[in-house]
Formats: sequence, C-alpha cells, structure tokens
Amino acid sequence: MESPKARDLGPLYPFIISGGKVTELIYFREIENFTQYKFNIEPRYFGDESNYVDKFQKHIDEILKGSPEAKIYCVFDWDTIYGKINGQRKHRSFVLENAPLIKNKTLFICRSMPCIEYWFLLHFTNEMKLFPTCGKITKALSSYMQSYFTYKQPQSEAARLKMEQAPTKSTINFKNILKDKNYLDDGIWVKKLCEDGKLENAIKNAEENITQLRKIHSLEVDHSFSFVYLPFKNYNDDIKQK
Repeated sequence: MESPKARDLGPLYPFIISGGKVTELIYFREIENFTQYKFNIEPRYFGDESNYVDKFQKHIDEILKGSPEAKIYCVFDWDTIYGKINGQRKHRSFVLENAPLIKNKTLFICRSMPCIEYWFLLHFTNEMKLFPTCGKITKALSSYMQSYFTYKQPQSEAARLKMEQAPTKSTINFKNILKDKNYLDDGIWVKKLCEDGKLENAIKNAEENITQLRKIHSLEVDHSFSFVYLPFKNYNDDIKQK
C-alpha cells in the first residue's frame, strides 16, 4: 500500500481510521455529501475491531509517513475491547506506543461505548445511562431512525421466502438494518441523521456528557459515551494546520 501523499494545495482533511465493515464506512463516506465536513478515509481499515490495534498502527504509520502534519482519528466500538483481558492489554499497549502523538494532538482515540450507534442516538436525545450492548442501543434508536429506511426485498431466495411471512419494515430487526449494505448504501439515512441541526446536537451532547462523566470519574463504569464528536468538534482547527 502506498503512503498517502502530502497535500500540495489546500487543506489537509483529517483522516478517519475506523472499525466496522459496513455502517461506519458508509457513514463517513456520506458525511461529505450532506455536510460541510470532509474526511480522508483512506487507507480504509473498516474491519474487525477486536483486532483493531494491529491494523490501526500500520495505517497511522503510513499516513504520517506521507503527511507528517496529518490529524488522525481512530474510531471503534468499545464493547469489542471492554471486559476482555487480552483486548484491554493490547489497547493499553497501543495507547502507550502512541502517547507522544496523543499528547501533541496528532492522534485521537474515538471510542464509543458500546458502539457507534450510541453516537447516532445522541443526535436525538441526550441519554447518559449505560447501554451494555449494541442491541440495547439499536432498540432505543429504532423509534427515531427506522422510518429512515424503506422495506427492501431480500436478495436471496431463502431470505425472500422467510420474509414472505413478515414483509413489512416494522417486522425487520433494526439492528440488522444498520448492518445491511442493501439498506445503507444510498446514504439517505446519513442525510436525515444530520439535517435540522441533529449533528450539531450530537456534538454538543457527546462533549457535555464526557465532561460531566470525567468530573465524577465514572466514564467506563456506569454510562455510555462516545468520542466520535472529536473529528467534528476539531474540524475547523484541523484544516487550518500548516
């Protein structure tokens, strides 16, 4: 893989390195189409977050080799790491190895507890309680976002036969919709998620929650949280970097 080339003219847009094979990839890809934010999402990782530290480091090194002044945001679901001894050990090593980059605000660790869907929920409501699983989040999120999607006929014959007994969108598991490229790929859901000030609302909610949780020292104990607000919050400063 070739190193990303340093800019010749204009701003160097922040880099997003993310876990997730479908939802995150389409979300960050479509943000550019419907908002003022532009991100570099190459080289793409967008894979199994349980192994993210091994993959992220390679891409961080590649980006900084080509663009030493780059700003890099590592986005991943914390439920793939939290509570797993080996995963937490790797995470600590990853943070320690990159401590100088984190300290000088070149690299930002943007984890969401339990998953990026909590970041989506903050667009609608400022809910701070702990959602222990992604399934709990998507259940709460469905009342806000399920109307963003229309029923799509399953592609495979087996799936079509199964869905004949329940062919309306209200019967489709919303968690499955948010992992299904067939529903997500047109990007309209990202447009609807960001419009009418909802993105700005999410940025505000996420930052205020983390500030409050840090004061009571319970960031990872009793509450959900998301640092995905950081690439948006820092955006104007990042693109001004020379």
